[in-house]
Amino acid sequence: MYGIKTENPLERFTLTGNPANVKNTMAYYHAISELAKLFSCRPELDEILKARKYKMTNFKQYVSFLFENAGIGTLIIEPTVYPKVNMDEFRDVAPGVNVHFTIRTDEAIYDDLLNKSSTFDELVEGHASALDDAYKTGVVAFKCVIGYYTGLHIKRVDESEAEESFKTFKKEPDKKKYMVYMPFFGTWQYKGPKRLRDFLFWKTIEKCIETNLPMQIHTADSDITMKNMSIANPVLLHHVLTDDRAQKVNIVLLHAGYPFVAQSSFLTNFPNVYLDTSYIDLYTTLGLTNRLVEILEIAPFTKILYGSDAFGSPEMHWLGTKLTKKALREIFTKAVQDGILGESQALEIAEMMLSGNAKKIYPI
Repeated sequence: MYGIKTENPLERFTLTGNPANVKNTMAYYHAISELAKLFSCRPELDEILKARKYKMTNFKQYVSFLFENAGIGTLIIEPTVYPKVNMDEFRDVAPGVNVHFTIRTDEAIYDDLLNKSSTFDELVEGHASALDDAYKTGVVAFKCVIGYYTGLHIKRVDESEAEESFKTFKKEPDKKKYMVYMPFFGTWQYKGPKRLRDFLFWKTIEKCIETNLPMQIHTADSDITMKNMSIANPVLLHHVLTDDRAQKVNIVLLHAGYPFVAQSSFLTNFPNVYLDTSYIDLYTTLGLTNRLVEILEIAPFTKILYGSDAFGSPEMHWLGTKLTKKALREIFTKAVQDGILGESQALEIAEMMLSGNAKKIYPI
């Protein structure tokens, strides 16, 4: 998928870009176990890859088989960073699935504009134009990855401060001072200047207000080698979430803020804040049920959105969905047995989390 028909999709279950680490994780063996059941073969890598290779001879049919097996009817993907996706090709290999997309306002817009813009006005106009173009092409949300670069303590920055920051950046001969290497992607990306990133974040918030689109904000987890996780703790968003402008926008905290799951769940009690569970399904498989219980302890049912964080291979979409449904079944079965919920209530809450809530906040 995403144009990548990798020989071994299990190598993508990594936080460091180093496939060697994958084989020493519970998530890896959990994936092997589930795929062996799917293919009716022994839980051995060679057997699984052999069965997969046979299925892959008709890739479109194989993708349909996986998505139907998992009950996947709608996808929201991000086609603008590695691996870049041609939306027509993606839809072609996922027939019967409603495919929508978001755009990263960072790598897909910010980095390019920093290189091309010779003046601050050119940068700001280019940023506005890029957001306009994305909206016209049908994005269902704007996505911000600022936490991975300059952190989630995002300040209000006036135009003069931002312009001065831009000029300082342009005068600096060694641009590597403003960059961070992303080993998973094998590329260098701009991490700063912070004041300029913060300024453009608020410009994107204004665009969300204008278009009534939600803002997705990456929180906490990512490639462990590329950032200081302490500056991506979602509690640092307090300045944003209490701001009058931001409160006009539906804000989705991506990846459940892992490992700061409790903190992220607490923030959903802001009227306009939602929690997306992507990441915890694929990378914390052994503790997935516990993570979902932690979320359900405090987050309103109406604020929890399922997500997989799948990329690179269709098996990741399949596995994340299957494991999440299994975990929810365990949680709600116990809640019904304990007399906390009725069966119909449990089914209704599960439907909210898996699809209903997303349909309310995204134009899908």
